[in-house]
Amino acid sequence: MKELLETLYPLSPATISLYEDFFILRLEILPLAPRHLESMAQIFLDAFREEPWNDNWEDPAQLRRYLNSFFESPHNLALGLFDGEKLLGLALGHLKYWFTGTELIVDEFCLHPHYQGHGRGAAFMQLLQNYLQERHITHILLITDRQAPALNFYRKQGFQEVPNSILLERKTDKSNSECLIRNSELYGSC
Repeated sequence: MKELLETLYPLSPATISLYEDFFILRLEILPLAPRHLESMAQIFLDAFREEPWNDNWEDPAQLRRYLNSFFESPHNLALGLFDGEKLLGLALGHLKYWFTGTELIVDEFCLHPHYQGHGRGAAFMQLLQNYLQERHITHILLITDRQAPALNFYRKQGFQEVPNSILLERKTDKSNSECLIRNSELYGSC
């Protein structure tokens, strides 16, 4: 049956068929546009409002600014996982032109929670890889929480920790600035 369907409906590198019970899902990765903003916002909110993320986007305008930012630069990439017309997931990031090749730095990768755990995330990652390979993008980089289940998902997809690298953060609020002015040594603390 599967072979017959794929003969009748050939797949492109941007399409994967998943067979669930008696249903065939034709998943494909497509560029997102501002017209998808409402669906993007709902998926994003639903994916990140619960454990382990607990993101609290109280300001809808701030969320829209964030999501719209992926449409404002030619170096940004906004891709969606679709089943027909239905948007199921997001891959949002930006391109970095590096000496090892062009890299995609993934800012957000998510599926609506209803579609998680059924192989769609792995299919989405495979479609993303195919999409990037066709465009000669050589690496995918991303950051995730060490305690989140997403870490195991990414490892299963072939991601590895970058040796000798660490993510650092510094707030830009006034108390941090005053601390640096008072403390002439970079290694001290207030």
